[in-house]
Amino acid sequence: MDGWGTTQLIRGWNEIYQELAESRCPPRAAKPSYQEFIAESLAYRKSALFERDAAYWHGQIQPHSAQFAGAQVEPRGAYVGVQQLPGAEVFKLKLARAEYLSAASAAEALGGNIFRCLLAALAL
Repeated sequence: MDGWGTTQLIRGWNEIYQELAESRCPPRAAKPSYQEFIAESLAYRKSALFERDAAYWHGQIQPHSAQFAGAQVEPRGAYVGVQQLPGAEVFKLKLARAEYLSAASAAEALGGNIFRCLLAALAL
């Protein structure tokens, strides 16, 4: 799913959950507008909430930035021209077991887990 589809799914689940939690029958949802989604996304990027979220994630990642310095993605081949499509699996993320265990340990020490750490790294 893309960001649009995921957002609509989570929003729909949230609305239904709220209705059921308040012992109300969920109404039929109106068809979402993709243009509204784009407008909301752009507004978020200019908001104080975005700045707060960015500061939070920078604070989480910054102390461990040296651990993740350098290229983390190894290219599988040279760039192919516009006339050709690249092969499947152009990039693979490789993480040595020792680095994985170190990151897992650091995440747990901060009250998190390796899944959240890797998900945050992927999102960034």
